[in-house]
Amino acid sequence: MIRLKPKNEKVVVDINNALQVYPNPSINGIVKLTAKSIKKIEVSDMFGRTILLKAVNNTDNEELIINGSGLYFVKVTDSNGRIFTQKVFVK
Repeated sequence: MIRLKPKNEKVVVDINNALQVYPNPSINGIVKLTAKSIKKIEVSDMFGRTILLKAVNNTDNEELIINGSGLYFVKVTDSNGRIFTQKVFVK
């Protein structure tokens, strides 16, 4: 499966730890996110299927529950439209 990104989507690589996902790996599926001004959270599995899409109101901390073990990608969009992505393992 190939997943194409829309032309207008901004992609930013998380070099400066702008997004923190912990604990990683997660043993019980509970994952905490820390970033500045979170507007939207998307969690995808390793096949690119979106398993969680959540709009939030400019929060800096959020807790997610991911059911099922495996590799997931957490994509956070902040209030400035910047996108940060980080992978998380759930045991």
